[in-house]
Amino acid sequence: MQKATMKRIENIVKSRFYIPLTFSVFVGVLMSRRWWQIVSPQVWDEDGTQVIFGFMTQGWLALFESVNGYSIVVPKIISMISLWVSFLHYPLVSTILAWIFIGLVGLAITIAPTKLHGKFLCALSVFIIPSNPEVFGLPLYTFWWASLLLFLVTLWDEKHPALGWRLCFTLLGGLSSPVIFLILPVLYFRAYQYRSLRSEYVIAIVATLI
Repeated sequence: MQKATMKRIENIVKSRFYIPLTFSVFVGVLMSRRWWQIVSPQVWDEDGTQVIFGFMTQGWLALFESVNGYSIVVPKIISMISLWVSFLHYPLVSTILAWIFIGLVGLAITIAPTKLHGKFLCALSVFIIPSNPEVFGLPLYTFWWASLLLFLVTLWDEKHPALGWRLCFTLLGGLSSPVIFLILPVLYFRAYQYRSLRSEYVIAIVATLI
């Protein structure tokens, strides 16, 4: 009984330190890739000409309007909140919110109950890929990070359904990235393979509707 209690306390302490520390690592690596976005925040082209202008002219209806043919709900939510907080300081606020979201995606890869092995290293590898730095920090490019949530949905451990989180990841990723088309057959396969689990049918149906 005492050992079980000590183990429970140890897990609580570990989770309290592990989550913020892991999040801080991801934000630190993110900063190393595009630190100047915080020092001198800028508004990306489509941010100014389509996203911000859309909210100013259409209000909430602009949330689901496509940009260059793509649905990008996550970047638009970030822009909408940033405009509400401060129109004058929109570049800085939107950058901070984008970095928080990106850090949370890394955290999701690390702690979500998926069948990935070496989850922290999997998440870290996403932050160090040799790509153009625009994807690291710009609000508009958070749609790329939102798409990673969809892969987590397909790799989810069926023993830990966590339907609420899977629905959240499916909605955020599916409404922000065309990757939803890529993972849909996998979700159908999971619904067939784990046909005794109602959660798999729910995810497949929601993804189809999206």
